[in-house]
Amino acid sequence: ISLLPYIRGTADFAALLTRYHDDALHRELRPKEANAGQIFDMLESIRVETLGSQHLLGVQQNLYQRYEHK
Repeated sequence: ISLLPYIRGTADFAALLTRYHDDALHRELRPKEANAGQIFDMLESIRVETLGSQHLLGVQQNLYQRYEHK
């Protein structure tokens, strides 16, 4: 199994985080309770992926491959 699609998806996700994620705002808004914080983090990842893949089919496919590989 080739790791290339997974690597592309991981690289695209890192680029999307750079573009759409605000770390300071995330820390400020993140709930202190552990489970709520984890859910908040997961929702932020979904938000970033959704924004980044709306108009870029290649990015969307790469992100899909990232999840398929896990």
